[in-house]
Amino acid sequence: MTAQKKTEIKEWVEKIAAANQEQSSRCFGIDSVQELYPPCPEAELRLYEQSLGRPLPPSYRKFLRLHNGWGGFSRNISLLGTRYRQEKDLLAAIEEFQAIEALDGKMGAATGIFVAAAPDGRYFLYYDIHTRRKNGEMELVEYIYPKGEVCCYPDLTTYLMKHFETYCGGGGETLVPSLNEEMRMVLVDAAHGQELLAQRDLKGLKALWAEKEWVRSSLLQSMAINVPPWAATDRNLLLAFQEELLGEAGPVDLRGLAIAAFLEYDLELFDKVALTMGDNVAGLEFFAQDLLAQKKYAEALKVLIAVVNSSKASLDAWSQLVDALLEVEIPEFDTSALLLRAEARGRSRGEIFHKVARVWLKLGKEDRALAAIANAVRSGQLKLEDLHKDGLLADLHQDPKFNRLFLEAYQRETPSSKLNRRV
Repeated sequence: MTAQKKTEIKEWVEKIAAANQEQSSRCFGIDSVQELYPPCPEAELRLYEQSLGRPLPPSYRKFLRLHNGWGGFSRNISLLGTRYRQEKDLLAAIEEFQAIEALDGKMGAATGIFVAAAPDGRYFLYYDIHTRRKNGEMELVEYIYPKGEVCCYPDLTTYLMKHFETYCGGGGETLVPSLNEEMRMVLVDAAHGQELLAQRDLKGLKALWAEKEWVRSSLLQSMAINVPPWAATDRNLLLAFQEELLGEAGPVDLRGLAIAAFLEYDLELFDKVALTMGDNVAGLEFFAQDLLAQKKYAEALKVLIAVVNSSKASLDAWSQLVDALLEVEIPEFDTSALLLRAEARGRSRGEIFHKVARVWLKLGKEDRALAAIANAVRSGQLKLEDLHKDGLLADLHQDPKFNRLFLEAYQRETPSSKLNRRV
């Protein structure tokens, strides 16, 4: 019985791998991107089982003894090996899915043994450890977003068999061409969409969008990545698909749409896109840098305020924000609030405190400016010559407190042996 099971697993693996290769060859004219990894050593399998606190189901264990994972098993879906935790995208998708399922009280997924996953979080295959049977097998649950749990299989062998029948031509080679014909039509539509996208054919893209639902996700991904927002034609295209881009369930790079909205002075849409981007709005920092380089300080400040609202905002973004504040007049209350936030974030960067001091002085708040200089000096990163030559701080140069800070900075930069000789 054991030998028969192992032969069956191996047979389904070989059939699916061959079908994947044929599909890629006929539809794309290239070799399949799938990768069947070498067998997992028995010692590594045992360590993996120890980490899980239980033995693996026999069918999955036998697969791992054949191949320790299968990249490109089905499009972007991978069959996982014992080392999948080294693949950050897959691990992040699985952990996020488990956390959501745990909040919903669905412990089968939250504590499951994951066998397959897609990095975009749309597909998972996992063993429900609460369903273990006498033969060591468990229910293998298939989850597809947004449908949810779509099927349960008694073991991995059955799953591979059903996968082959559904996606790889059924019971024999005669059905493979029919699958390839279906895939060919999908690829033809996708290629047509890319051609329309390259031509910036807005009317054609709208028609394709309405008629061919299966090309929508890939079309939006291509639009987000391959349509830069700098030309008016490109901006018009992105803005025409704004609702679709904002409504896409999967992760779409919305930086292009945000920039397009900003350059077209649609600040309401810009704010909406920035809110939708969440922490990813930090990716607009490069756009703000370009605006600063063009001395468009007010525009840069608007973008940077959105950027620093992200927990991923870099210290460079905060430094640029203070640069913009020095050049732009906004209500004092708002300026003060931003400066206080910049001070809180910039404790390890003397440069930020130095710049903050300039803006405090511009507001007429000398005490705050001196406090910022003190923090800059104590950070140990401030260059003495920058402090001394900064004309924007000239009003402070005669203040005794400034002179004490200047001396403190000098002492930090000068070796104690030289100080002693001078004394």
